[in-house]
Amino acid sequence: MKTLAPLYKIPCRKTITRCLEEKYEISKLIKNQLLTKYVSLTIDTWTEPLNRISYLGLTVHFLMENEHKSVTIGITELSERHTGEYLKN
Repeated sequence: MKTLAPLYKIPCRKTITRCLEEKYEISKLIKNQLLTKYVSLTIDTWTEPLNRISYLGLTVHFLMENEHKSVTIGITELSERHTGEYLKN
């Protein structure tokens, strides 16, 4: 990582574990929330500037105990230009 992105600080094991545990707890509750509450889906495309790879991401947003939550459902790499036809497919 020092060669690829020298300013990037790699998270420690405890940080990664805590993040995964938080996401897991949220994901356990999502099923019930999605069945009973309003949700909003957002789709976004972006290009990573250093290696110019493009991505498409899907995120769900909802309220849980009066707190806004967002969960990334998936991210996929795009291999073509971001045309409407390509993104639709």
